[in-house]
Amino acid sequence: MAPGPPRNALGDAWSRQIAILYQGRTGCQWAYLPHDLPQKSATYYYFAAWRDDGTNQVIHELLRCQVRERARRSEDPTLVVLDTQSVHAAVGVPAATTGYDPAKRVPGRKRGLAVDVLGLVIAVVVLAANIHNNTAGIALQDQVAEHTGDTVRKALVDQGFKNQLVDHGAGLWLVSPFAVAPDDNPR
Repeated sequence: MAPGPPRNALGDAWSRQIAILYQGRTGCQWAYLPHDLPQKSATYYYFAAWRDDGTNQVIHELLRCQVRERARRSEDPTLVVLDTQSVHAAVGVPAATTGYDPAKRVPGRKRGLAVDVLGLVIAVVVLAANIHNNTAGIALQDQVAEHTGDTVRKALVDQGFKNQLVDHGAGLWLVSPFAVAPDDNPR
């Protein structure tokens, strides 16, 4: 268990937070949390409450701002990188939320990420794999605008995105997103 505050009323909250982080990191089922962590019911209750009321998002945003300030950067980025990746869906994932990406020949889901130049996550979307990159990109751009206000001026995207994304970005940012060609000489 990670070092933390002394065992008192705060200690229980600290243990619950450690249990939530453990589950998120390992991906284990809630019922299989180690026995030295708080009970599944209490841990999941707080996880669900924080997820539903947005507390986990607020914590993420505060931590991201602290990391950026320690790196001597402004709290909110002025440039983001958008990309998507098609991944195989786990067994038991509903068919309504999966699809087939013909370009990458992958059945499953498409996840989109918007990160700043430090690699810190700004926005995430998860869609069926058959959804075009533009749809994911537009959803990412909208989330970036929501989370960062009007500080983002540019978005770097690869050539999997089309003009529809660039046009949408031009409406959100002063400078429209532009495509970056893949590196011809990978290291």
